[in-house]
Amino acid sequence: MPIQRLQRPRDHRIHVPRTPQDPPTLDDLARALEVKTKVLSSYQSTYHRKCTQDDVGRAMVYEHRLLNAMTIEENNGSRKLVLTVILYSFSQEALAPAWFAPVQVQLNAIQQQLAGIEEELLAVEEGLDNVAQSAGKCCAEATNALNDTGELVPWIIVPFSDGRNPTEEPFSLPALTSTSAIERLDVDTCNEYLEGYGVDILPGDGDLKERHRLLQDAIGCRVSRL
Repeated sequence: MPIQRLQRPRDHRIHVPRTPQDPPTLDDLARALEVKTKVLSSYQSTYHRKCTQDDVGRAMVYEHRLLNAMTIEENNGSRKLVLTVILYSFSQEALAPAWFAPVQVQLNAIQQQLAGIEEELLAVEEGLDNVAQSAGKCCAEATNALNDTGELVPWIIVPFSDGRNPTEEPFSLPALTSTSAIERLDVDTCNEYLEGYGVDILPGDGDLKERHRLLQDAIGCRVSRL
C-alpha cells in the first residue's frame, strides 16, 4: 500500500519531501531521516513557529513506515519484501523527546516481529529453491533416460548436486550430451564430474570404463552401450 506524503509541520522552514515511491527507496528513507532530524531540532528550539509534539510524532511514524516497507530488486527483476532494521547514527541527530518513548517502544516491538517474519519467509524461500533444484535435476535425468545414446537427441545437462552447471565457471567441463561425449573423458575429468554429482569414488579406484558407467548412471542415461 502506498505511503502518504508527510503532513507539513508548523515550522515553515522545513521542506516536506515528495510522496515516497511504492515501494519506498533508500532516497525516500534518507529524506525521511533528514526531515525527522529537522523537526526534532525545531521542536527543541525557541523559534516562534517551532514544530509541535504532533509534528514530531508524525515524522517518526513516517520514518518507521518507510523502514517497514523497504524493498530490493533481485537479479531476475522480481521483487520481494524485505522487512529490515537499518542501523544508522548521525553525530548531530537530535534525540527523541521523552514523551515519545512509549510510542518508540511499540514501534521497536513491531520491527522485531517483522524481523521474525522475514526470517520465516527466507527459510520458506530457501526450501522452495531446494525443491526446485531437485526437481530440475530429476527432470533432466528422466529426459536423458528417454534419449537413448544421445546421438540423435542430445542429453540435457544435469546440474551438480549443489545446483551449479558443470559446463560453466568455475568448472568449465565438457558437456555430456551423448555416450560418445562420456567416452572421450579422461580419468581426471570423470573424477571431477563424479565428485560434483556426489558419487563416492577414490582416485585410482576402478578403470576408466567403470567411471564412464558411473557417470552415465549419474546423469540418468540407461543405455548399455558403455
